[in-house]
Amino acid sequence: EAKDRYRHDYMVELAEVARDNTDPDSVFLVPWNWPVWRLFSERAIVVDHKAFPFRDEGMKEWYERYLAIYDEGAGYPDDITESELLELRQKYGFDYAVIRSSHRMPSFPVLKSSGGWKLVRVADSG
Repeated sequence: EAKDRYRHDYMVELAEVARDNTDPDSVFLVPWNWPVWRLFSERAIVVDHKAFPFRDEGMKEWYERYLAIYDEGAGYPDDITESELLELRQKYGFDYAVIRSSHRMPSFPVLKSSGGWKLVRVADSG
């Protein structure tokens, strides 16, 4: 089985929970270095560091997303707050996020925790 080839089974486990428990059109915010996410979840992501467009306008948007989420913006996934996650959701329209288990974000229901991470539903309060 393909899952056996990956040493980070928690990534695969969370991705499979996403696949089995979310709408196929759902969009996810995941850490940039989770290459197996799309393969096992069969779901779209906001941005990662490997798959980027080859047209100028698409590349510019990819780069802006990447910087806003991972580098200069919210500091996802390590130093993100609940309000920053909601701001990113407003800007990029994702439905779910994978965050560190240590993050306390009681507004977001947890679908699954594994390997120091948790998959949460990110929803506006209103």
